[in-house]
Amino acid sequence: MAQTPQPDAALVQTALEQLIELAAVPEEFTGALVDNVWWIASAYDEAGGALLHDINAEEWATTVAFRQEPVIRHSLKAARRCLQNVEKDVQTPQTQVSAQLWQLHVQRYVNELRRLEQVFQTVLDGVIARDQGVVRPSPNPRRRAEHEIAQRNLFEDIPRGEIVKATARQRRKR
Repeated sequence: MAQTPQPDAALVQTALEQLIELAAVPEEFTGALVDNVWWIASAYDEAGGALLHDINAEEWATTVAFRQEPVIRHSLKAARRCLQNVEKDVQTPQTQVSAQLWQLHVQRYVNELRRLEQVFQTVLDGVIARDQGVVRPSPNPRRRAEHEIAQRNLFEDIPRGEIVKATARQRRKR
């Protein structure tokens, strides 16, 4: 994939100020995220990572601004709303695009949203850890289940297949 340019700090600040204003209306903020993610996700072809359309400095700055502390909570909520409403957000194509190509674009959009959701959560965790001085435990149910079994194994013999059951219990707890 092509190298992503580092946007100018002034452009990021301008984009951040616009996003702070949009954050007052969650639907507009979510719309801005949808537009940005769709444009960025559809910019590269599948094979070699070649650019299909240009991405200007302002668009990159907006992408970076979504990850900034003043709007990170809004960004995370918007990403989760987008993932729940993919069918509503992604309408049928306006141009004559094959169904297969359209599904590829939609899948790339969903993958990018999932990746961004993880990025936003990581940034938010860092903000919380910095503010409270405490790092939250990993939301990974399998890792918590492995820890639980390791602790139990110190005191009793754990039967085979217990990790799957413990992982299911951890997922239900969450």
